[in-house]
Amino acid sequence: MSLQIPEARTDVAKHARSILDNPSPDQLRDLALRHTPNVARTARGSLNKVVSIAKARSAGNTYLVSDDSSLHSAKTMSTADAARIIALQDAYIAQSDMIKIDGWIGSDPKARVGVTLWISREGANVAGMQQVMYFPVTAEERAHFRPGFEVIYTPGLLVEGHDKGRCILVDGDRYVTRIMGSDYFGESKKAGLRMLNAKVYRDGGLMLHAGAKATPVRGPDGQVRRKLVLVMGESGTGKTTSTFSPQGSAEIGFSESIQDDFVMMFPGGHTYSTENGCFAIAHGLREESEPIIYHGAMAQDAWLENVYQDENGVLDFHKGALTPREVAHWRDALLRSGVTEADLAAYAAGTKTYTWTKNARVIIPMHSIETAGDTTHLPPASAIGVLNRNTNIIPAVVRFKTPAQAAAYFMLGETMGTAASGADAGKAKRSPFTNPFFPLRDEMQANRYMELAATMPDVLNFMMNTGWVGGDEEAEARGEALKVKIRHSSAILQALADGRAEWETDPDFGYDVAKAIDGVPIELLQPRRFYEAKGRGAEYRDLVARLHTERRSFLEKFKGLDPAIVDAV
Repeated sequence: MSLQIPEARTDVAKHARSILDNPSPDQLRDLALRHTPNVARTARGSLNKVVSIAKARSAGNTYLVSDDSSLHSAKTMSTADAARIIALQDAYIAQSDMIKIDGWIGSDPKARVGVTLWISREGANVAGMQQVMYFPVTAEERAHFRPGFEVIYTPGLLVEGHDKGRCILVDGDRYVTRIMGSDYFGESKKAGLRMLNAKVYRDGGLMLHAGAKATPVRGPDGQVRRKLVLVMGESGTGKTTSTFSPQGSAEIGFSESIQDDFVMMFPGGHTYSTENGCFAIAHGLREESEPIIYHGAMAQDAWLENVYQDENGVLDFHKGALTPREVAHWRDALLRSGVTEADLAAYAAGTKTYTWTKNARVIIPMHSIETAGDTTHLPPASAIGVLNRNTNIIPAVVRFKTPAQAAAYFMLGETMGTAASGADAGKAKRSPFTNPFFPLRDEMQANRYMELAATMPDVLNFMMNTGWVGGDEEAEARGEALKVKIRHSSAILQALADGRAEWETDPDFGYDVAKAIDGVPIELLQPRRFYEAKGRGAEYRDLVARLHTERRSFLEKFKGLDPAIVDAV
């Protein structure tokens, strides 16, 4: 794949007070304990940034550096305004000890891109986490390694005039991202992936915000082959859970986890991995329901962020409100995270309650994932779907009949915001291709997908609901809604991989719904039945009409969208 690297890049190496060049994981752990605020060792021996200042990505503070805002759907900043902020960061770097981390985004030499992260010493935990996620540069490669992307990260630099001092500048033409004022690891991770979105599109492909798993399936000839299934979804919709929940059997083998967050896709369905680790949501993690992620999170080489741990270092993945004693124990850490003295006094007195963030995260190296598979020699994609965490009439799974229909629903990207969404948590939202990191015009994703779909006619396109039918969690407790559980999603993915599902046309939306899938209630597969059985048929019909209107209205906002995609809803 082509990549033009501009000659004029950055002067970090020239101007930094000092540079620690590619330290070992042990060195980074030592640096994090000594220099990163609020880092503590867990009872398992891993490191946890107990509480961050920024507990999610600062999407509202992220700008694409461009003098033509019409080229982008996201917020932009002029090159002149960006230059003033860049000068501030360069001045900060001149007074800072910097850490340099080199790596590859992608494992396959045909598609990977070299990247260098420069980060000031107070971000040593981010450096350690990012080192896990990059594929390593070998000793032989290091002599001629030249990064295609650069990420320059100064957590301690606050930029005046920007909300909470945070500012992220993305130069998608020169492939440089600068991050200031945030201490959240997701900013570093997404910086490289956002730039890769632009590069892959320019190379004729499309980045999908998707997990990937290779599932064994026995064909009509009796041979067992790996089928690659890609599952798109915003953070918190169940993408990682679906990817790491095994399918298969002892007879034919079990599925392999390939990628948890982003893949590169090119004509013919040729797919490439991006990261060497898993960035999983830790809040609510249970061994019985997500054993693979749980075991990885409990390993000594995991890195954790915003996970509660008690005074003995024991992790609590379900922490809600803190007791006054717990507030007292973490008093200094909470102050450093931005909690005021007045609020702390109220928490300690019990007159106010401090609730722990639900956006707790864990970085797990792929070698600690029990189901990890070969990320380099992948078969072309066999099935591509999108997760929709919903609470009304969306079936547990649907099959799209045409590329235009698939592109339309992928473009809609319907779901409920989670803790990772910041202010959107708990709200219904639409995010094109569930990918808020695409740095060009959003409609370009749908149009490109239509082009790619023409080169892979045998790929199954689908949508899964990982939420509820008939209402939310509270409605479920009252018996007024049904939950799509992990075991249901796992059974659906297996049926999609081995072709056992039978389909019929949904009369309301024109896509296909499943007649039956072993282990999945028919009311989840065909929500109309659930609503009618509960005497809620009129409510169902009103929702159908509302969705038709809202969906078309949403798609019509994208003036460059192919009309066939708009007409597909």
